[in-house]
Amino acid sequence: SETDMKVVGLAKRNGAIAAYYLGSKQRKAKKVDEAIASYQQGIDYNPTFYANFIGLAQALDAKGSKVEAVSAYLNAAEVCAQSDKTKDKVDSMETKATNIVIRLFLDKKVDDSLKAAEAFLGKKESADVYCYQAKGLNAKGKPTEALVAADKAVALLESGGNADLCHFTKGEIHEALGQKAEAISAYKNAGGKYAESAKYKMS
Repeated sequence: SETDMKVVGLAKRNGAIAAYYLGSKQRKAKKVDEAIASYQQGIDYNPTFYANFIGLAQALDAKGSKVEAVSAYLNAAEVCAQSDKTKDKVDSMETKATNIVIRLFLDKKVDDSLKAAEAFLGKKESADVYCYQAKGLNAKGKPTEALVAADKAVALLESGGNADLCHFTKGEIHEALGQKAEAISAYKNAGGKYAESAKYKMS
């Protein structure tokens, strides 16, 4: 009946809130797998309640499941974007996902960084993520594929991103391909903390 449906709906909404608090308690107690299960149960109860999405992403991140955490942070961002009350959390969630890609590369976990970048770009385009995908592919000896990613990074710079790093990375890839004139052209656009390195490369 309509009344029964209202009762079930209310129970699920309350269940989602309870699952979030239980998951948070478990996560603080380092019971990460249990926390993941609780947050997921909360999402199943109410897929519009943002807190369980954030909790799940944080739990996966803490567990070390970085690729899954990237997707979870972006899922959280999508849910947060659906309400004016939580739109302010979107940038934070997307930044956390981006930082995972970057940190994995800087920690020399290139394969994991590429997997994380693929997971990210499957949901949303980002100049910085394309840039680190390019760096990872270049490090794996795939400069032709890396150049495609670098070009995408540069094309997205008007939407944000580290322009100096993207141009410098593109220069490195052209250099790896033996394309000296193109490398110099890219290095000329790399300023900021990359300016001196770019100048040395051109010389």
